[in-house]
Amino acid sequence: MFSDATAQFEAVIFSDTLAKARDLLEPGTAVLLSVEAERDGETLKLRVQSVDALDAAAQAIPRGLKIVLDRRTIQSGKSSLANVKTMLKPAAPGTRGCDVEFRLPLEDRGREMILTLPGRYDVSPSDAGVLSTLPGVTEVMEV
Repeated sequence: MFSDATAQFEAVIFSDTLAKARDLLEPGTAVLLSVEAERDGETLKLRVQSVDALDAAAQAIPRGLKIVLDRRTIQSGKSSLANVKTMLKPAAPGTRGCDVEFRLPLEDRGREMILTLPGRYDVSPSDAGVLSTLPGVTEVMEV
């Protein structure tokens, strides 16, 4: 039995797939299911083909992170870009990581300055959420 925000549903999972995914199939664990679906009259039958941890699946997607900075906070010295730096860990060898780009709006000119960091970084969705709460950061977007 699985559930999402809209309903609960059942899916057949064969023993070999279950053996590989048993540790992920715990209540409250976010997973990504690959399923094969078949309609039988009014009933939808689902067969689980694979189960992956959602965070691991998200990390495998090449992506980028845009961090929009507040110019006024940075100019006043209240921003702590050192905190942003401590959150950005280089991606481990063999992992994809993500590109990180800082954007600083130049309001008096109607443009923005873009600084792309060299290399790729290991930033989980929860890390991105924490980054968005730091002083001097107005927005964090995954692209």
